[in-house]
Amino acid sequence: MSDSASTGFAIFIWIIALALWVLFGLWGGRLAVKYGLEYWIGFLIGFFGGLIGILVLWLIGRSHAEELRRRAQNGQPPYPPAQYPGYGPPGSDAPRNPLKVCERCGKLVQADARFCQYCGGAFTSSVG
Repeated sequence: MSDSASTGFAIFIWIIALALWVLFGLWGGRLAVKYGLEYWIGFLIGFFGGLIGILVLWLIGRSHAEELRRRAQNGQPPYPPAQYPGYGPPGSDAPRNPLKVCERCGKLVQADARFCQYCGGAFTSSVG
C-alpha cells in the first residue's frame, strides 16, 4: 500500500509540474506577442525557463519594443527593408507598398487602416 501511495503522489507532483510549465509557457507567449516577438519563442522560453525565463523575456521584450518604437518614430520599417520586398525608403528604386508602421507594436499594416490588425491600436491619421 505504501508503494502505490508514493507512486500516486509522484504522479500528482509530475502533473502539477507539467501544468506549471505549460502556464509559464502560455505566459511567455503572451508576453512575447505584447512586445512584438513571435508567440512560440515566448512559449518555449517560458516553458523551459520558468520564472527566470519570463524575467529574461520581459527584459528582452522591453528593449525590442523600445527599438520598434524608435524605428516607427523615425518612419523606418520595424525590420531591415530586405525582409519586406518592395518596401524601400522614399526616393529609392524599390516600389513602395502602401504600408505604415504601427506606433504601438511596430508591425507593418496597410496605409489606409484605421486599426492595427495585430495589436488593435487606433491610428490618428489614415496615411502613415
